[in-house]
Amino acid sequence: MSLNHLLLADRAWLGRFTHDRAVFESLDAEGRPIPFTGALDQELYADFTALCRERAQTDVAIENFVEGLTPERLVTPLTYRTSRGERCEHPLWWAVSHFFNHQTHHRGQVTTLLFQLGHDPGVTDLIAFLREGLVTR
Repeated sequence: MSLNHLLLADRAWLGRFTHDRAVFESLDAEGRPIPFTGALDQELYADFTALCRERAQTDVAIENFVEGLTPERLVTPLTYRTSRGERCEHPLWWAVSHFFNHQTHHRGQVTTLLFQLGHDPGVTDLIAFLREGLVTR
């Protein structure tokens, strides 16, 4: 469920960052919108292949968003409503920091679960990805 939650949360934050509701939209196998239940533990994709495809598309959207960030934009106010309807306003950089920390937290949980199940997820250290040129931005 953590991977679905991560995808759902990433899309919610991207929608807030970009004011683009389409970023938040998830589609089923027939291309129909999956209604958001309001629950952050909603399972969007039970099929792992579909989840991976959607994750890859969302990662491209994240990269596109990050490419447009500037120091000036990061200090501008971000106003949005939480999944519970609470109004929030703070500098964009607060939310961007939370966005990436949230990913790190849940990806760490998944890594731990894989280890507990006897699977080696491979190298997960950011510095290794940077050193090997897998992260270029």
